Amino acid sequence: FVSTAAEVDYEIRLGGAHSDNVFRDEVGEVDETIGIAGLSVEASAESQRFEGDISADLEFRRYFDDSFDNETFSSLDGAMVLKFAPDVFEWVIEDKFGVTQTDPFSPDTAENRENVNVFSTGPDVSLRLGDRTSANVSARYRDTTFENSDIDNSSVFGVFSIAHMLSPNRSLSLNAATDEVDFEVEELYDPYARRSIFVGFDSRMSRGSLQISLGANELETVNEAFTE
Repeated sequence: FVSTAAEVDYEIRLGGAHSDNVFRDEVGEVDETIGIAGLSVEASAESQRFEGDISADLEFRRYFDDSFDNETFSSLDGAMVLKFAPDVFEWVIEDKFGVTQTDPFSPDTAENRENVNVFSTGPDVSLRLGDRTSANVSARYRDTTFENSDIDNSSVFGVFSIAHMLSPNRSLSLNAATDEVDFEVEELYDPYARRSIFVGFDSRMSRGSLQISLGANELETVNEAFTE
């Protein structure tokens, strides 16, 4: 694929921070001074058959008072669309790498962070059923990997919708979706499936937008099912 438009932007950061309670403890507060250096890069390319965007960030933190070991943060967010038949049949590839809290209920400190990577890929299909009506299908395979936690998982997601344009700025749709998740450590976590069906109304206005959804959801595990 030959790109007809490409753009690259970058940013270099130098700075620092000071905390009077770097461990986020209620007692025994500890001061810490942090030096920060970072680099961010964003790039995009587009042609008739291809569209891609990528953003990457790298940051180094130096703890001058040695409260924690020095840290290096990195993140990557990339997406690529292969347009086999533009606006009719396209294949999407996405990858997101970043840092998350190992325990979301504990303070965000250097000891409570880990890397996580989410990769997904799958097709988008759109078929015209008339001047104002279209049928749309999206499917994704998603793989999620954590650096330390034991909740690595993979899933298959799909959504089908029929949308009708009431006007250039308003649409009414009927949607059905399913998401099936399997965990790598089957002894600790049961696989589950989430299914939903709903009617959606979307209206775009000059000062904002309105979205309304009404439907039902079902969550099913190996042992039980829950519907709302």
